[in-house]
Amino acid sequence: MKMIITGDIALARGIDKKMQNGVGDEILKEDVIGLFTAQDLRLINLECPVTDSEKPNWSHFPTLKASTKAFQIIKKLNVDVASLANNHILDYGDRGLFDTISILEAHGIKWLGAGKTPDEANTSIVFEKNGCCFGILALAQKEISSVGKGSPGAGLLEKKRAVQSIRDLSEKADITIAYLHFGPEFYEYPAPDQIRLSRALIDAGADLVIGHHPHVVQGYEYYKHGFIAYSLGNFLFDMKPIGSSLSRIGMLVLADVENKAIKGIQVVCVETANGKTELLSGDKKNEAEKHLDYLSSVISNPDLLVEKYYFTCRDHFKTYLSAFISFLLIKRNMRNCYDWVVQEFWPQIFRMRMDLLKFVLSGQALFYETKKGKPEEGVFAYLWRGVCYLGKGLSYFGGRMFQIVLR
Repeated sequence: MKMIITGDIALARGIDKKMQNGVGDEILKEDVIGLFTAQDLRLINLECPVTDSEKPNWSHFPTLKASTKAFQIIKKLNVDVASLANNHILDYGDRGLFDTISILEAHGIKWLGAGKTPDEANTSIVFEKNGCCFGILALAQKEISSVGKGSPGAGLLEKKRAVQSIRDLSEKADITIAYLHFGPEFYEYPAPDQIRLSRALIDAGADLVIGHHPHVVQGYEYYKHGFIAYSLGNFLFDMKPIGSSLSRIGMLVLADVENKAIKGIQVVCVETANGKTELLSGDKKNEAEKHLDYLSSVISNPDLLVEKYYFTCRDHFKTYLSAFISFLLIKRNMRNCYDWVVQEFWPQIFRMRMDLLKFVLSGQALFYETKKGKPEEGVFAYLWRGVCYLGKGLSYFGGRMFQIVLR
């Protein structure tokens, strides 16, 4: 049998408008639909509630939603399983989540990764397809839609519990999949913590570890008996290209299953810019595959990966700092300032800040900055180089303690 797994699907913004206006035929090209039709099992991350509610859950974060009209796309793809473990599933509150679950169940689509309680949200599913037993665990890093003790939400990704869940799941299923919403958005390299967690999940019995959330592709690797794709990027999402022509490339993972085991993996690249999805071909396909090969090669080079991670930490901090200053001094929006501070204590962001401090105090930050050659310009660049020089000076007092390595 054949299985396909996608990255983020949000039937929102322009996609939803096109469906409501009856001009949605251009959203998915026929070759994409044909590829899905040829599969026996289809797994997606549904990154928005499907609801006709007009009451967003918050105004201080961007919200996404799809109307029930847009759900026709999910039906057209013949989706079998939908993960709801992501940071947008509560964008329209409890009703949005419950409406989404209702419409999935009404169409016979299995769902997981969110729920009314932590137990329901964190629960994996086990089912049989064509004589093979599949076990899937879907969780998301802590963000605004995370499930709480007294409130619904997305299943929460915590390392020890996730590893134990996969260990238990692998004893029940022939093929075990960890489907995770994690990693900093818009960065092409996984953090060392993501790599350690993903490999630990393979060690615990997962056959596939598939990531999404960054909205860009990251590399993949074969680790022991398993396969890890750190980010599939988008599959269907109304986002404009940014930076390079490859910024909106997405990945599809196709797996061949024989005798209750995965016998082969194929990675297929798609173009997803502006809410339209089509298979790549010709030079664009070659360019995307070459780019993906490079991203994957970085994962197998620990020293280069740590260097890339430094710039992820630095640039992520710069983005947050710029936004905070804008909210504080220009927009004078104290609610957004408060939210920006709160986000700093979400585990994945807090870890990046602590790692950035380690880069500075070990002298690694200055090493990587000077290694680039021509210095960057701008106020932040000048101030940051000063911080790096200060860190280099302090590194003489035990700087090796702070060095970041990938183990």
